[in-house]
Amino acid sequence: MATMNDDVDVGKIAVVGICGVIGIYVFITLTRVAFMQLEEEQTQIKVIDNKPRTLTKYYEEQTEKLGGGYRWVDEKARTVHIPIDVAMAKVTQELASQNKLERAPAPQAPAAPTEATPAPADGLKKAKARSIPRP
Repeated sequence: MATMNDDVDVGKIAVVGICGVIGIYVFITLTRVAFMQLEEEQTQIKVIDNKPRTLTKYYEEQTEKLGGGYRWVDEKARTVHIPIDVAMAKVTQELASQNKLERAPAPQAPAAPTEATPAPADGLKKAKARSIPRP
């Protein structure tokens, strides 16, 4: 009768184990990436693209009340109504063309105190001397 050899091939088991761990890691990573992409798409659809109906309805009502577009307010006085966004753009262009629209100056560091500037303690003494006594 032939004898059976019960030797365990540790190298093959190690290779199969390492490949299994790598395969599971790749599967989990791909699943997480797919989940994040789907979650981002759903957030876009549900939150960003979806305007609340009440807000949309309110905006439409207010636009309708205001007339929404160009119209005469007083034709004899040559006064017209224009949309607010157009009016703001025109004012900005006019100010920019007149160079009145400038950037605010950058804040500067406070100047060092000079000898003529009283120290805080001197200021307190003068303030106490000028104070009016209460009855």
